[in-house]
Amino acid sequence: MAYRPYWIVTLLASAALAGCATPVYEGRFAWSDGWRTGVVERIGLDELAQRRYEWQCGFSPPRQPVEVFAVVRWREVGRVRWRVAAYRESASIELNSAVYVNVRNCESFLHKRTNIQP
Repeated sequence: MAYRPYWIVTLLASAALAGCATPVYEGRFAWSDGWRTGVVERIGLDELAQRRYEWQCGFSPPRQPVEVFAVVRWREVGRVRWRVAAYRESASIELNSAVYVNVRNCESFLHKRTNIQP
């Protein structure tokens, strides 16, 4: 069976385009903007979490009463990673909550996930 070159080119082009597609969670949290799905591992800002936050973000966390900090765990390329992120108290985020965390922007707040898939 002879393969025609345009079939091979079509197959390679479609594979490349499919690999470039990135998910958008709940229609507003784009993976390409830094949003990842994670789980809250710790709540509060102890000394270790504060040092991690300063290392990740390059500045001290703000001390506003409406912000609480949490350590979030997520997986990326088979590796477990952690991020310290702020959230508003009104978000009702608890330990082991499924959340969206922005790993590129320290000023983004955590958002609780509404459609949790296994």
